[in-house]
Amino acid sequence: MKGKTTSFFLLISLSIIVYLTLYPFNFLGNFREIELKIFLLHPEKDSLSDIFSNFLLFFPIGFFWFYATKTYRKWISLAMLFFFAAIFSFTLEFFQQFLPERISSLTDVATNTLGAVAGFLAAPFLSLPRKSRFSLDEYFALFMVFYLLAEPFIPSLDIGDLKYKLKHISFSPGLNNVFLSSFFMAYAFKRFSWASLGFFWLLIEGFRYLVVGIVLNPIKSFLRLILAFLFKSFIKQKDFYVWAFAICYLLEAWAPFSFRHPSFKIDALIPFKYFYDNVSFGAIFSLFRELFCFVFWGLIQGSIGGALLLSLVAEVGQLFIVGRYADATTIFLAILGTLLGRSLLASSKDVKLQKKRAEVPFV
Repeated sequence: MKGKTTSFFLLISLSIIVYLTLYPFNFLGNFREIELKIFLLHPEKDSLSDIFSNFLLFFPIGFFWFYATKTYRKWISLAMLFFFAAIFSFTLEFFQQFLPERISSLTDVATNTLGAVAGFLAAPFLSLPRKSRFSLDEYFALFMVFYLLAEPFIPSLDIGDLKYKLKHISFSPGLNNVFLSSFFMAYAFKRFSWASLGFFWLLIEGFRYLVVGIVLNPIKSFLRLILAFLFKSFIKQKDFYVWAFAICYLLEAWAPFSFRHPSFKIDALIPFKYFYDNVSFGAIFSLFRELFCFVFWGLIQGSIGGALLLSLVAEVGQLFIVGRYADATTIFLAILGTLLGRSLLASSKDVKLQKKRAEVPFV
């Protein structure tokens, strides 16, 4: 990624962190001491959701820092990141002492800093291999299948867990988590054989049997396979996948299609309000799911206007769906994800062009 682009996303990441950590900005004169206890010595003070949230919150900083400071030596850049993340996090914790809804602690500083360092160290490994049969968008589609179907990513080989799954198999005809996962499977294998797609479906559905918290549903599993085969039949057409993704995204957003009178809350207009009120693994995965969906939209050259329209239609439609709630956060993530996807796409094209130029013999 280009330096100016990564600097922009780094600034956006820092702004989001400031917003999430200091919202609702109702600073009071009362000063509360920062919690000096360490998580490892006092695990009852911090929840895993908070720790995981803080870690992931700073992960993008390290990722974008890696590309924004490529002109420096890696160890110097990493040292700069470490001190910046620690000071930046401690500053935020200091201001949280004046917020009645917040609790400041050194655990947050430690997990934030570790998250930034992890993002920096992971950045070089998140690029495509030099010799790859999959393109960037196809790799991302594979990742999305895993993300949608393997969440919460906690496998178990405990015999009791496996027996429990077999005893509680569901045959509910619900359609949630069917359309997008089928589309991404078909897209990832659009240039490969039908047998490859079927084998991958068998592999991912088999892995779901091992993941804790996932209820097995044979009806939905076979429906995913049928839809994936159907999408693969048409996905070779040039613009089909853009429209197919948009339709699948809307269908996924509006499932289970139980309509009601519109219900609207003013809090829906506050970005990240739901996440702030419901810090949990589910809320974290939901935020990243929306962001990643529109990163893919950017990778298939979807426009920012299209992302804005698609997310707006999806959220307005959720006003009429039982069990769904509209949230302006999705619209914000749609724009941000599309910008990131298009930047990744441009970067991959630049890399391919450089490789082709390197392969041309000098005359």
